[in-house]
Amino acid sequence: MIKPAVSASAWRTFRARAPGTAEDEARLAAILADGAALVQPFLPSVEAAGELSICLVGGAIVHAVRKLAAAGEFRVQAEFGGSVVLVEPCGAEAATARAALARLPEPPVLARVDLIDGPAGRRSSRSSSSSRSSTFT
Repeated sequence: MIKPAVSASAWRTFRARAPGTAEDEARLAAILADGAALVQPFLPSVEAAGELSICLVGGAIVHAVRKLAAAGEFRVQAEFGGSVVLVEPCGAEAATARAALARLPEPPVLARVDLIDGPAGRRSSRSSSSSRSSTFT
């Protein structure tokens, strides 16, 4: 997965092929011309189970949603046919979100931690706040 380091709604996010193609190289070059890029492994569970987004204010969980991709799509955003369901995170999911934030140098006032099932059920998390974005696995 390649995407701009700062974006929303899967803007310019694409799934690169291996080996990379000229089209992939051109898309990456266009992203890098505007700033930094994130390169992340593709986790197939996104297509089946989606991702869990946990929102926190002052370290307290205020809500969580499961974002689901449309059939044949990996992006979970509504612009690509995705849907959103309000959910209650289980204890382990809440603990993972708090642990991700604990790794930041300063606690953010507002944050979102996205959890995706990885290999053997391991959760991968991405934490973002209004002032910084970090990826943890």
